Amino acid sequence: MNILFICGCLEGGKDGVGDYVQILAKELLLQQHEVAILAINDPFLSVNEEEKIETILSLRLSNKKSWGSRVIKSREWIDEIKPDHIMWHFVIYGYHPRGFSFRPIHIINKLLKNYSQVSIMFHELWIGAAKEDSIKNKIIGEIHKLIIKYLVWDLKPVKVFTSNSTYMGLLSKEGIPSFLLPIFSNIPYIPGAEILFEDILNARGIVNTEESLKLGIFGTIPFVWQKEKFISQLKKTKSSITLFIAGRSNQYTAAELKDDLKKEIPSLNIIILEEQPPAIISGFLQYIDMGITLTAPQLLEKSGVYAAYVEHGLPILFAGLDKNFNCGNKDLVDDNHHLKWELDGFPEQVKMEKFTPRNIKEKIARNILEIIGEAQSKVSIPLIKM
Repeated sequence: MNILFICGCLEGGKDGVGDYVQILAKELLLQQHEVAILAINDPFLSVNEEEKIETILSLRLSNKKSWGSRVIKSREWIDEIKPDHIMWHFVIYGYHPRGFSFRPIHIINKLLKNYSQVSIMFHELWIGAAKEDSIKNKIIGEIHKLIIKYLVWDLKPVKVFTSNSTYMGLLSKEGIPSFLLPIFSNIPYIPGAEILFEDILNARGIVNTEESLKLGIFGTIPFVWQKEKFISQLKKTKSSITLFIAGRSNQYTAAELKDDLKKEIPSLNIIILEEQPPAIISGFLQYIDMGITLTAPQLLEKSGVYAAYVEHGLPILFAGLDKNFNCGNKDLVDDNHHLKWELDGFPEQVKMEKFTPRNIKEKIARNILEIIGEAQSKVSIPLIKM
């Protein structure tokens, strides 16, 4: 099958969806399919670029160019590669800084309606969907919801995908049937990478962490999570703890978190690793005993950090705040995860059981092919529910 992915941006390491699309495309190539990628609103270019990213044909269109010129270039390029199926990987903030992307969506819909086999993958939905969210976010979210409903109503895709069960429930309440396409990790499991990570620790003069319970926080640190309860449990534990904080955060910074934790627990050993290449992060995930997720449990399926922990065989400590999306039982994630720990059950042992690392990309790619291979009728919804 010849598949075209459309996303906003393809700048490596700068856009999570762009990175995801590239990894998925590589997996499909391994399965002997043809894949191309169109980045239609790339902010990291001043001129358009057609290139090959590790044998994957791609076209990156600068957001500094007019939409009219981008549509003409896109149509010429799509007609040249003749895809059997087009999948639009959609993020509402990918086309407007506040998500008010009425015009871009109308323009891209008009382009894609020239092709019969088009599906949408919603990586994000509207903000403000949880009961606990602010009034401001709920108001903005109603605008986002209208835009998303307009997108589906106008385009009539053959299939709609989303990343988690909660989003499936929210879409269903708006009359939009969808399929689950879980997020896999952008950090591949690299056998032996733990040695690379240990070399970094040795170069920094960090030793003697083997006798402590090694906890790791990776990725974005949100402003709101169960921080106070986490601190309370750290104070109660009899184990020696070393906390590693890795990656970049555009919200609450690692330095701020370290300062807050040190005020409460001066003796706590905290090591900040900053942003690192994937091989070092894989080594970090193999080195620690337990990963801490700060995402709401109801949205874990869309978390690349959670996926990285799972794919590296790590026990996981849930420290995200529960959210009520009013979606029934679909609010619960992975109840059968045998290495899931709640803060109330904070482990005392230094050595934790791990499980065999898993590569779920192959299964996800096969699921996509199976679902779009069955695509016949289009998703048709009323724009306004009566």
